[in-house]
Amino acid sequence: MNWNEVLYIDNMDSKQGLPSLPDKSVELGYTDPVWNSDMKPNVRKYHNRELDNDTNKVFFNDKIENFEEWTLNWFYQLERVCEKMVLVIPESSKYWWIRNTEPTADVPVLWKNGFSGSKIANKSRKSSYLFYGKFKKGKKLKYDYIAKRYNSKENPIVEPFTLEWGFCSKEKHFIHPSPKGITVALEVLKQLKPKTLIDPFAGSGSFLKAADILDIKWLGYEIKPVYKQDIDLRLSQKTLKSFFEV
Repeated sequence: MNWNEVLYIDNMDSKQGLPSLPDKSVELGYTDPVWNSDMKPNVRKYHNRELDNDTNKVFFNDKIENFEEWTLNWFYQLERVCEKMVLVIPESSKYWWIRNTEPTADVPVLWKNGFSGSKIANKSRKSSYLFYGKFKKGKKLKYDYIAKRYNSKENPIVEPFTLEWGFCSKEKHFIHPSPKGITVALEVLKQLKPKTLIDPFAGSGSFLKAADILDIKWLGYEIKPVYKQDIDLRLSQKTLKSFFEV
């Protein structure tokens, strides 16, 4: 296993993917997996003319045949490989995940400004963080971090028992349709303090960048090589303030 490397292959590849890794060889699996949502460009009409707001984005069809079976296959492999896991999943499928995978805990995530870009629509999208395995500081992560955010002057209206997360503030640089910010990822990793991390759905590289900043050894998989430019761009940045929303 080579650390600090992204493999642009299917994470279920028998030779280099999850099935090839030893049991419990990674401390933390941390990923934002496929949502089965079939993402499409944001198109508006203006005077009967269509305006594509995402001309520089490269979209992907993540509608997968036998999606539930496929999901459980990679989940069980990730569970075998990792001591602990954190998954970011859509609110619409939260209870399917709870029924079928039995997480240790879940924390709602309120997306700052969601997809709207509006400074008024502060919480227009919601998803969940699901935790798996034994977390010695699980409750501390869930309550202390939230209390700190809730009581801070910068976030006086954040609801208790939630994490607030946003998209990358400079997303125009990315071709991935939903590049995430790393604010929450950094906070979670600072508290969990894993020595190694794996992300089987690297996307634009948010979690890999967070791990890299904290000197956590990481391994990533991304099935679409087109997003290599986004991951390389993230990992090449020297400072947070110049590029990321933190």
